[in-house]
Amino acid sequence: MSYLTERLALYHITDRENAIDFAYGSDAGKIIPNFPFFQETDKGDIRINYLSPDGSVEYYLHGNSQTRDFCRIRYADPEKHGGHKYHQEKGTEMCPFSTPALIKAYRAKETVKTLYIVEGEFKAFALSMEGLPTFGIGGIHNFKNADKTGLHPYITDVIQTLKVQNVVLIFDADCIQVEWKEDKDLALRPISFYTALNVFNELLKPYDVQLYFSHVAESCGQKGIDDALLNLPGNKEDILAELQNLTVGMPKRFYVLTYQITGISSFKIMQIFGLNDVKTFYEMYKDTLADRDFKWKGTVYHIEDGKPVVSWMTRTREYVRVGVDYYRRVAAPFGQNIEINLVPWKSGVIKADYGGPFLGQILKYDGFANIPENDPDRYMRIIKAGKDDVESVLYNIYSPISHRPAEGEWKTINRLIHHIFDYKNCQGVPMYEMALDYLQLIYLKPEQHLPILCLVSQEQATGKTTFLQLLKAIFNENMRILDSKRLSGNFNSHWAGKLIVATDEAFLDTEKKEVSNTLKMIATNDTVPMESKGKNAVEVSNFAKLIMCSNDEKSFARIEAEDTRYWVIKVQTIPRDERDPHMQGKMMKEIPAFLWFLKHRQLYYQERTRLWFEVEDYDTPAHRAVQERTELGLVKHVKDVVKTQFFYQRTDQIKLSLDKIHTFVANQYKFADKQKIAEYLHDRGLKTSTATNFMVAYGYDPDERQWFKDRCYIFLASEWLSPDEIEELKRNDDTDNATT
Repeated sequence: MSYLTERLALYHITDRENAIDFAYGSDAGKIIPNFPFFQETDKGDIRINYLSPDGSVEYYLHGNSQTRDFCRIRYADPEKHGGHKYHQEKGTEMCPFSTPALIKAYRAKETVKTLYIVEGEFKAFALSMEGLPTFGIGGIHNFKNADKTGLHPYITDVIQTLKVQNVVLIFDADCIQVEWKEDKDLALRPISFYTALNVFNELLKPYDVQLYFSHVAESCGQKGIDDALLNLPGNKEDILAELQNLTVGMPKRFYVLTYQITGISSFKIMQIFGLNDVKTFYEMYKDTLADRDFKWKGTVYHIEDGKPVVSWMTRTREYVRVGVDYYRRVAAPFGQNIEINLVPWKSGVIKADYGGPFLGQILKYDGFANIPENDPDRYMRIIKAGKDDVESVLYNIYSPISHRPAEGEWKTINRLIHHIFDYKNCQGVPMYEMALDYLQLIYLKPEQHLPILCLVSQEQATGKTTFLQLLKAIFNENMRILDSKRLSGNFNSHWAGKLIVATDEAFLDTEKKEVSNTLKMIATNDTVPMESKGKNAVEVSNFAKLIMCSNDEKSFARIEAEDTRYWVIKVQTIPRDERDPHMQGKMMKEIPAFLWFLKHRQLYYQERTRLWFEVEDYDTPAHRAVQERTELGLVKHVKDVVKTQFFYQRTDQIKLSLDKIHTFVANQYKFADKQKIAEYLHDRGLKTSTATNFMVAYGYDPDERQWFKDRCYIFLASEWLSPDEIEELKRNDDTDNATT
């Protein structure tokens, strides 16, 4: 029996199931009937033929013009080929393997709720035979396009054409297994699986789909999903049910474990593979590791009292002491980037991990400094300062950026900036030039305070998050993207001293004093207390630029009429035919050219205010809409009381006492405060008169009116009603006079 016959029999693949009719290349009239997915080579190996999702042959250029069908060879005897199982033509790019179920759905343009992606062509074929539209990939990382900046176009085409809602990436059971060998870094294999899953998640984010990750459970004793289906035929229905049920907390999972990946952080993805720290790793794999020494992320550990302990003391460079406090320089993933951040670390923990002598080797600084410098050649991590006879060595918490300016094109970045900032201010001026000034000032004058930039839109696919990702890629560790809760929390060491502090999908309750104070401090204060849990607050320089992105166009924050710190842009959705799934990757390559442009560009606006720009420059219709919608609740209720009395009394001048206004407001608003009402009216230029008689109306009927005597405010309709409301008041008064 040949190797091909053996494999087809193992997978129960008949000749008919192994065949498809397709149109060769662009010649739709040339139909090749019964073309096999798998066929035998003259050397007894298996040739795996690749088709595109529409069932056309996949081909590549050989030489300058000749085309050849793309295929992979599965060796019958890998030992004859140096242990390699597969071969493909040198210089060819990997692409997804389209299965019959997928091709059938694509040709019929069916709606596919869930798309499956699994490593290996035979695994993919096994799922296809069960009716599951599936792509096979020739390795856990082989889902990218040719320039490695996005998903392969076949995957994105299927997602968009077939309106896919869920994507399930399937790995074998050994993705969460390690094999101990002396001097073998046991973290490398799990890191490879984690990286594949994390990158796939990042590349899938531009598409409106949910990502799930599944792997065969160790408990069922099978390696791949195909092994489970073939070796446990009596349990096939249960296996498929678990695979297709995307409820993460599904009870009694035995064959397939599933995790929802969309919406979770890279840190939580690392937890799946036990990569968060060495203790977690050891607990996950201790049945394999037992009490043996093992290498993890370049460091050798041995087991003491059931816990991993570092076997040598070469890691002092990861720690610093600033003043009397210890910190650890920790590398952590942020999106597709790795950042190094200073994390408070207890001296007792360091001593417990490495021993007492370790502490003496840690570099020591007298205090913190926050000196922003975006020129790599001028940046300094260690700052020396002196006055009189005092000399200090300070640790600069500002980090160097990794990009060097280089002349070139930045078309993709320019397209995004135009899309967002062609929005016009209230004077009808597009804000593109101001946006370039804003970015240029951040880059070249990082200590300059700037308005709070707010990008708002209730629509999807606007580019708001892409803009934040661009800034994050430029300024690296000097930017933080937070949720609203972390911005207004008690501890701020995660953002204090940063160049840019951004919130994505923000809603900030600025009626709360602490939230309002935080925003004011970020936007205008020259220093900020950096507070960490368990550490004394340290005053550091503040030059943070606050950027807020929100789907709530009118109520994401409360902006009072006199508050001139906000620059609000309403962002339109990107037209579908202009969307580019590879936009982020293209912009990353353009960053050096964009920085070169900013470095040599002449500023459009001259410095006029503490926030550089005049208020009129960034006063926008979107800003006014937020002010109108989000006036403080107390103010809105006071206005409602006054307006109601104008219409009830049918006059353009009324008198009301503070007590009566407070009574009316308190009936509707639980936070009514008489003193705050008085302060608001005082700010409006109103003062109470001596005690006088005044009327209060409780409805339109004259019988619903009462007279009182007290110190009163005098209200004029021209100052409290809009022109339309004044016209309505006049019409009502004319109607009353006519009736009389």
